[in-house]
Amino acid sequence: MSDEKQEIKGLLDYIYLFLKWRWFIAINFLLVVLITYGITLMLPKWYYSNSLVLPPRDKGAGTLMGMGNIARMVGLGGPAGLLGHQEIFSYMSILKSRTLQETIINEFNLFDVYKIDNNSIEDALEELRSNIEFKIDEEGALEIGVYDKDPARAADMANRFVELLHQHNTELGVSEARARRKFIERRLEQNKIELAELEERVRNFQADHGIIVLPDQADQSIKGIAEIYAARTIKELERDVVQEVVGHDNPLYRRAQLELNALNRKLADIPDQTIESLRIAREFVIQQKIFEMLTPLLEEARLEELRDTPTVLVLDRAVPAEEKSRPKRLLITLAMGIVSLIVSIGYIVSTNSIHSIRDTDPGKYKTIEEIGKILRNPFRKI
Repeated sequence: MSDEKQEIKGLLDYIYLFLKWRWFIAINFLLVVLITYGITLMLPKWYYSNSLVLPPRDKGAGTLMGMGNIARMVGLGGPAGLLGHQEIFSYMSILKSRTLQETIINEFNLFDVYKIDNNSIEDALEELRSNIEFKIDEEGALEIGVYDKDPARAADMANRFVELLHQHNTELGVSEARARRKFIERRLEQNKIELAELEERVRNFQADHGIIVLPDQADQSIKGIAEIYAARTIKELERDVVQEVVGHDNPLYRRAQLELNALNRKLADIPDQTIESLRIAREFVIQQKIFEMLTPLLEEARLEELRDTPTVLVLDRAVPAEEKSRPKRLLITLAMGIVSLIVSIGYIVSTNSIHSIRDTDPGKYKTIEEIGKILRNPFRKI
């Protein structure tokens, strides 16, 4: 018999087997479906409420002005940029914190709601975490969702999560601004001391040497001296190349050496007092620039420490759900019905295979019987 005919015969055998057991399969399926649906009817209903939030659009211009400006220059700013996503992730960290969740447990008396008999905070936290969801949707908003048997309580808890998020985020922002303000104040005080010392140094230098230090002219003078130093370096390189190629007796070498000597004389003619005056002027300019940069940053930090603007934008407040979210009776019932079909078919096929072995191979069938006896009574002696 060809392989194709054997396949057809095997398929027909299975079809006949399933038709023979059709009532067993149907009754088993209906019983499992009815029992499962009846059990789901007795399960408590859970309702889901959620709130959608976003970070403020001007967040980068406030607490992180310097970093925000840098991020925008490289294309990372904006509500949908990197800074916005980092703010969302910080929101999720706050929401998942033990401190915030313990506040929710105590305010809503979840020990009684979840029937925590021993009043264990760990058990209450575990139960709460199984009934909350924090996720970012496709548009970048943060969804704060809560499951509860009471739809009103689910909405109240979701909204309370938002309020606590704003409260904790504000406290963190104020703490950050305070720390930044204190740091800038210390640096600014140090800068003022350094400026005062430089001013005294300028007065002493001018009194000792009669040279007036003009910070506005320092850049141009330093640039001219730097050009002479650069020209000397280039000329030294040119002289060394000529020496390597044609030797030091060549006129080109002597000419390069003469030009190098002229540059050295120019540098030697610059008095040490001039160099010192330029160095003082440069340091004075640097400290003055630092003072000009730190002063507005200090004012910004002070304002940030005092500001009371929303740190969380609420797109949608949670409202009590009108329909339950779980248990999903139809889905559970369908899944158990499919499982019952798989088990029934497996039972039929295995039973038919055992009967075939009984008729064709009595020795193997006897072994199967022994295995069955052991499984029914695993503690009996073999």
